[in-house]
Amino acid sequence: MSRMSTDEYREGRLMNGYDYENQAWVKDGHYLRCGHPEGMKCRCYGKEHKGEETVVQGYKPIDDHIFREWQKKRGLTR
Repeated sequence: MSRMSTDEYREGRLMNGYDYENQAWVKDGHYLRCGHPEGMKCRCYGKEHKGEETVVQGYKPIDDHIFREWQKKRGLTR
């Protein structure tokens, strides 16, 4: 049986559900710890990032200097 997706997004950010990219569960916009026993010493994303906020899906921050150069080339700066 497969899971029916009931993932909840708000403004592109996963608020509740499963983050398939990082393989971790999310509740109220924060990552939950995995369910593995502590003695297993897993390196699951949920264990290492428990409590951290999710980000907008597909968002990749860029360096400011790259952005300024891009603006300059297009005449978007003063």
